[in-house]
Amino acid sequence: MKTDPSTLLTSQLFLVVFDYTQGWDLSFKQYAGFWTIEGFARNLLFNGFHPVFPWLSFFPIGLWIGRKRWLNKQNRSKVLLYSLSGTVVFETISFVLVQWKTPAFGKAAFYLFGTKPMPPNMLYVLSGICSALAVIAISVYVVEKFENSLLTQAVIHTGQLSLSHYIGHIVIGLGLLETVGYLENGKLSIAMAYGIVYFILAIVFSALWRKWMKRGPIELIMRKFC
Repeated sequence: MKTDPSTLLTSQLFLVVFDYTQGWDLSFKQYAGFWTIEGFARNLLFNGFHPVFPWLSFFPIGLWIGRKRWLNKQNRSKVLLYSLSGTVVFETISFVLVQWKTPAFGKAAFYLFGTKPMPPNMLYVLSGICSALAVIAISVYVVEKFENSLLTQAVIHTGQLSLSHYIGHIVIGLGLLETVGYLENGKLSIAMAYGIVYFILAIVFSALWRKWMKRGPIELIMRKFC
């Protein structure tokens, strides 16, 4: 998989040198000093939800896959095989390292070798790239086979409104949960049910919106002012 090794190495070095928890409260919901120059820079580059290091690593892999046309019919099966294999390999390496180093490092082993998005270390990025490519390859197969399906077209329309839905799931989705007091509920069943219902509503909204408009609401604003 082609990505920028310097970004990954820098990110991993940051986790060793700096305190990843600096600025966060115990629940990782509130960030102290965010509106200061130091706090904003630290959040943006190092320990925010989507910091430049290592999230910038996802950008070149997307460009490379697109420009090399690796997802065309001739190469797609290889991409699917390699990406699934890579996901298994990196997740296995993560598991082994966490188990091996936990007695010596304690919780730091999860920070350095886990594959959760916080903190986003090297193994997380590599596993994430592989699993994402596998999902994309499978999605292309499904679209080709069921191209004329109403559901397929509705999901495509949902993807075309991705920026609107990205902002909407935070402002509307999480905002509604916070309003009714369920944001901190913590039950997996409620989170899964709510996520499924919200996604279904997003598909319906996208299908109806695209009947009259070519772009989503936020996409229209971006097109007009940017």
